[in-house]
Amino acid sequence: MRNNRLYVGLLAVLSLTLLLGAAPDDEQQGCGGGLDNRPGEKGIDVGGPGGADWEMTYGDQVQVRVLKGGVAVATKNFAWATGGKFDVDGETVDLRKFCDRGDIACPEEVFPKKVRMTQPGANLHLLYVTFNPTGPLKDIKEATLLGNVDSDFDFSIFLGVGAAGAGSCGLLSTSYATGKITGTPAVPPKGTNFGGKIVTTYTGGCALLGTAAGAGAGLQVELTIPISGVRL
Repeated sequence: MRNNRLYVGLLAVLSLTLLLGAAPDDEQQGCGGGLDNRPGEKGIDVGGPGGADWEMTYGDQVQVRVLKGGVAVATKNFAWATGGKFDVDGETVDLRKFCDRGDIACPEEVFPKKVRMTQPGANLHLLYVTFNPTGPLKDIKEATLLGNVDSDFDFSIFLGVGAAGAGSCGLLSTSYATGKITGTPAVPPKGTNFGGKIVTTYTGGCALLGTAAGAGAGLQVELTIPISGVRL
């Protein structure tokens, strides 16, 4: 496995590049759109240097999109508990079986029920968040993802660890968590809750692994689920 320090350093460069140069939400290919770190304006306190625990709650609906060249060619919505079936390159994929394979990190598996959020630095923009080391993420020794909290209290967290570094079904760099933080009017403001979504993206070949050799080339499968959090 790659050196942990190199991994963290690469994440820092990649995540901040995506965070600060992201596309609008309806054209999103990175870590969430509209982030605005204005000079001299801090982000909201979601843990500060000492960190704080947050309880995560996932929504009960998941959206599945099949993308080609970043453009959706098929979209379906399912109840997360029951799942459903969707097509990739003419092959049928069962959502529940896909997420239960063991080599996939689906949206509800990215964060544990309770996560630790830490903001090193005085401006509170840089964000560290713990995640679940499951599926292809289990080999990442540093159980921390990098993110950003902007001057409007929007946040985005870079989830992609790269397929090459985490097996054939690692999360692609287009995977992210994003949302809006609300809180008390302290100085700096103290975040108490948030609402947002998690988007995880995989290659089409990953979705069809063991089903049809060579199928799914050039396609991606994107899963989106709502998520909310409360500061403990």
